[in-house]
Parts: sequence; C-alpha cells; structure tokens
Amino acid sequence: MTTKGNYLGELEELVLITVASLTDQAYGVSIMNYIMEEADRSVNISAIHEVLKRLERKGLLKSKWVVPLRKGAGEENATSF
Repeated sequence: MTTKGNYLGELEELVLITVASLTDQAYGVSIMNYIMEEADRSVNISAIHEVLKRLERKGLLKSKWVVPLRKGAGEENATSF
C-alpha cells in the first residue's frame, strides 16, 4: 500500500476541519452529514471511517469509545474523535 506520508488529501482535510468544527459531537455519521451538507460533497460512511483511521495513524486525531446519549437502531457505542 502506498501512502502519502505526511501529506493530506482533500477528504482528509475536510474530515479534519469537520472534526474541529463538531468538537465533542464528532463521530462517523455526524462527520459524514456535515461534509455532505456544508461541502456539498457525496461521501459514504466507509470512506469517512477509513480517513479517520488514517488520520489517527498519522497522529492528527485521537479517538475514544463513548455511549451515545440517544441510541440509534443497532448502535450501542460510538467512536468520538
């Protein structure tokens, strides 16, 4: 697998900015929805999760498991960034 090293791609930048904007409400679905609404860009949740993992490996994000205040269908825990 080829990596870009320390460089960020466009979606990585969007996700990083979104996480900063959402602060403690930054989790996969909220990040995806924010990007779709604010950047008018179509993204899927798998792409968001991959970018979040990549940003965490690069040391730019840190995640934690949280119990959501309102659980959606099938959601018991969520990852917050």
